[in-house]
Amino acid sequence: MVIGALIIISPTVGSTLTYYYCSDLYMLGYFLAVLSVWFMVGKGGRTGIIFSGIALILSAALYQAYISFAILLCLMYIMKLLIDNKVAKEQIYKSVGTCILGGILGIALYLSSNKIVQIITGIKATEDRGFSRMGMIDTNQIINQIKNCYIMFFEYYFSDSMINNNYYGRKYINLLFFIAIVTIIIIILRKQKLLIYRKIFFVLLLLFIPLGFMSICILAPEVSVLDNAGVLMLPTMNYIYVFAVILFESIGEKNSWFTTVGIALFVQLILVFLMLLSLELGGQVYIKHNMLKTYNVAMQIHNRIEQYGVRNKICVIGNMEEGNYPELYPDLKNSQHWVAAGNKTIWPTFEGTQNCWICFIKQYLGKAYTVCSLEEYYEIINTPKYSQMGIFPDKNGVSVINDIVVIKLSDTTW
Repeated sequence: MVIGALIIISPTVGSTLTYYYCSDLYMLGYFLAVLSVWFMVGKGGRTGIIFSGIALILSAALYQAYISFAILLCLMYIMKLLIDNKVAKEQIYKSVGTCILGGILGIALYLSSNKIVQIITGIKATEDRGFSRMGMIDTNQIINQIKNCYIMFFEYYFSDSMINNNYYGRKYINLLFFIAIVTIIIIILRKQKLLIYRKIFFVLLLLFIPLGFMSICILAPEVSVLDNAGVLMLPTMNYIYVFAVILFESIGEKNSWFTTVGIALFVQLILVFLMLLSLELGGQVYIKHNMLKTYNVAMQIHNRIEQYGVRNKICVIGNMEEGNYPELYPDLKNSQHWVAAGNKTIWPTFEGTQNCWICFIKQYLGKAYTVCSLEEYYEIINTPKYSQMGIFPDKNGVSVINDIVVIKLSDTTW
C-alpha cells in the first residue's frame, strides 16, 4: 500500500493524467514496461526473455522514456537478491543474464522495427525533442552523458532546475530521506553477514542507480529533461522512495536498530507523501484557475471574432499573461515549475498558441476556426496595420489583416 501510494502521487503520473486524451496509452506503456521486468524475473528462461522483449518493444513504441522503468526495476531486483543470503549465487547470475538479454532484445526490436517501418512507408521520423534519433549514441560524448546523468539526478531532488525544491522546503525533506537511505545501506552492509563479493557487487550496482533513473539521457542524448515535458521523460523519480522501503524490508536482523530505523523511515515517508501531495493538489488548483481564466478570455475572443462575419481563419499573437491578463497567483505558478500544471492551458510556441486556442474554443464554445500558417503570421506582423494595433481586449486589439482575424494578446512575437 505504501509503495502504491508513492507511485500514484508521482509528479509524472499527475502530469500524465493532464493529457487526458492519451493518458490511457501512456499508462499502458507504463504497465508494459513493468510487465517486461516481471517476465524477466518471474518467468525467466527463453520464454521470459522473449516475452519481456515483446512487452518492452510495445512499451517503448508508446513512449520511449518508459524503458527506464525496466532498467531501474532490474537494478533494484538484483540488489535485493544480493542482500538476501537465502538466494544462491547461481540464481543471481541467472537473473542478471536474463535482465540483460531481455533488455537488449526489447531495445533492439524497438529500434530495428522503427527503422523498418520508416523504410516500408517511406516516412521519416518526425523531429520531437531528440526522440527521433534515439539510440544514436556518440561514443565521444558518453562520458559527458554519464556525468550529466549524475548531475541531473541530484538536481531533481535538491535544486530548482526541475521541480521547485525550495517551495515548502522540499529539498530538506529529500535530504533527510537520502540520509535515511544511506543509514539503511550501512546497516545492511555491516549487520547482514554477506560474502564480500555480494557487498562489492551491491555497491557497484548502487553507483549505477542514478544511471537507471536518468537512462533516457544516454539512450536519447539529445532529449532535454529540463524542457516543459521533461517531467514525462523522468517517470521513475519517485522510485527512490520505493527503493528505501525495499532496502528496509531486506534488513534481516529485527532488533532495536530495526525498530528505530523503521520509525524514522515511517516519519520520512509521511513527510514525503505530504510533500508530493501538496505538489499534486497545488497543480490541480492552478489548472482549474487557469482553465477558468482561459475560458473567460476565449469567450471574449469568440465574441469579438463573430463581429467580423463569416471569416473563420484567425491568428492569435502573444501571451495573455504578458498583456492585459496578468498572472494572479505567481507563487502558486512558481510552485508548479517544470510539471505539467505549470505549462498552463495555452502553450507558448507559435504552433502551440494557435492550436491550443483553436481546440479550446472548439471544445468549450462549439465554434470551429482555422489557424493561419507561419508564413501568413510573418506577413501579418510586418504590416503597418498590425503595428497600430492595441492589446486585447482593447477596441483595437482585434483587426482583420490579409483577410485573417488577428487577436493581439501581447507584444510578444515569435
